[in-house]
Amino acid sequence: ASDPDAGDAGRVSYTMAPLMNSRSSDYFRIHPDTGLISTTQILDREHMDLHYFRVTATDHGSSRLSGTTMVAITIADRNDHSPIFEQTEYRETIRENVEEGYPILQLRATDLDSPSNANIRYRFVGDTAAMARAAFEIDPRSGLITTRGAVDRENNEHYTLQVEASDQGKEPGPRSATVKVFITVLDENDNVPQFSEKRYVVAVKEDVRPHTEILRVSATDRDKDSNAAVHYNIISGNSRGQFSIDSVTGEIHVVAPLDFESEREYTLRVRAQDNGRPPLSNNTGIVSVQVTDVNDNPPIFVSTPFQASVLESAPIGSSILHIQAIDTDSSDNARLEYRLTGTGSDTPFIINSATGWVTVSSILDRESVEHYFFGVEARDYGMPPLSATASVTITVHINITDANTHRPVFQSAHYSISVNEDRPPGSTVVVISATDDDVGENARITYFLEDNIPQFRIDAGTGAITLQAELDYEDQMTYTLAITAKDNGIPQKADTTYVEVNVNDVNDNAPQFVSPRYQGTVTEDAPPFTSVLQISATDRDAHANGRVQYTFQNGEDGDGDFTIEPTSGIVRTVRRLDRESVPFYELTAYAVDRGVPPQRTPVHIQVTVLDVNDNAPVFPADDFEVLVKENSAVGSVVAQITATDP
Repeated sequence: ASDPDAGDAGRVSYTMAPLMNSRSSDYFRIHPDTGLISTTQILDREHMDLHYFRVTATDHGSSRLSGTTMVAITIADRNDHSPIFEQTEYRETIRENVEEGYPILQLRATDLDSPSNANIRYRFVGDTAAMARAAFEIDPRSGLITTRGAVDRENNEHYTLQVEASDQGKEPGPRSATVKVFITVLDENDNVPQFSEKRYVVAVKEDVRPHTEILRVSATDRDKDSNAAVHYNIISGNSRGQFSIDSVTGEIHVVAPLDFESEREYTLRVRAQDNGRPPLSNNTGIVSVQVTDVNDNPPIFVSTPFQASVLESAPIGSSILHIQAIDTDSSDNARLEYRLTGTGSDTPFIINSATGWVTVSSILDRESVEHYFFGVEARDYGMPPLSATASVTITVHINITDANTHRPVFQSAHYSISVNEDRPPGSTVVVISATDDDVGENARITYFLEDNIPQFRIDAGTGAITLQAELDYEDQMTYTLAITAKDNGIPQKADTTYVEVNVNDVNDNAPQFVSPRYQGTVTEDAPPFTSVLQISATDRDAHANGRVQYTFQNGEDGDGDFTIEPTSGIVRTVRRLDRESVPFYELTAYAVDRGVPPQRTPVHIQVTVLDVNDNAPVFPADDFEVLVKENSAVGSVVAQITATDP
């Protein structure tokens, strides 16, 4: 300040008093002679950034005169504070397979400096930065962490991210802080159990004891906890209940006796299903159980006792009787050899050990011996061998008329035919015939079935085999008929042939669902193609007739909101759902086989849409006008405001 007076009247002294905040005087002082304002301690802008003073200049005249002015001191910021996160660490969980851009966590850091030194930017840093950027993004301005793409728990369940917040300060330079973010990926049931083998093959002896373990199947699921807990069941190939499977361990046991002669191989289809919601299953487990033969069947003679007549003029080497036995085992267990028992050196007959034909071995003389009695044994080559015996009677006749020297002979030793299972009873399946080179009664042939098989009969005179009952491929696929042709000569001669009837499958069974009705739930914020539930059906037919596919038809897919995988039967959403628009769906799916023509079976599916808090409350009006009397008591109700939330 200046004073034009001279002497003491022009000498000026200065004083300063704080305005607004008395604490300002703690930080500044003024020199009384020079008027220089200086600090008295270190300043902190974040504590007080603005100081106001009234400065008074007073002269030293006899009548002191003074003048005042206002001084405002603004503290310029210095970047002396680092950003501070709201938490010392962050922990968050997310479901795997959430969509790209899914918000996970909002980070916030604050900086006490001025805006120019508190312009915070966020980024991933540290050794895990590359891994973090591969799976997540962080908004550099807001600090919002989102997914970059699909997150798969099976690849990485736990992420440890290091996030840096930098304030972009200029003077003396930027400052930063870091925080760790721990993200745990929660399991979704998105993996189907996988069998350890494409096909399991096991050989089992037919005399295996019931409840013996023969094989263990194993399937693993890459999911976690209940989503990875696998249980097993046999879904086809076990119509007779020969086998059982432990639903937890996958152990397959024989529970009923096996018989190589009835069924030589079983093909079981095993389902491995997890405990997820909805569960996922794998129906591709194939187990081939190959039954191996045990010598458990002795030979059985076709007809006993054996009787024959022979003319005394029959030359040596003449065939007079065919001894036949069958053994239902296989290989050496069914290969037979024959021998005569109870014979002596004077017995004029021998038997071919391989074919069973009895032939004349020396000259016959009816006057010496008219009747011969001896036995025959059929023995197999099994270990140990099994055998059967029968009696043989041969009568020698005088040659008065034509001798029955020829036996009937079938055109083939084995016939193989195919018949559709829907062939009506009474229809002719095949006509077989045999010829006999004799004449008269010696050449008249009669046909008959050796075993009583209810489905078939044979015409004794023509050899026509007809159906007597309906066939069912699913119950029995093949029949073996033993047909014998006998002539009417003395002695009677015969031949046997075998007819193998193969039953062809016809698409006569519609698919059958495992459950008569299916129910499922899904949240309305579930991303498209979320699995809701799985349906399953089986078809007792074979090959294409038994292969099942799944479909929606006639718009019964919830107006296109759902789709179904044709092979697995998994029902998925097509788009995001809205519970407020449609709270539940009634769908109809079909299991369709691939027969010609195909058969289909419908099943009803109810899907309930679970609510998510995705709607804000709504007032019925944007503003309300309320009239209140001026003398209303305190606490009086003046209006009731309501809002609705769909």
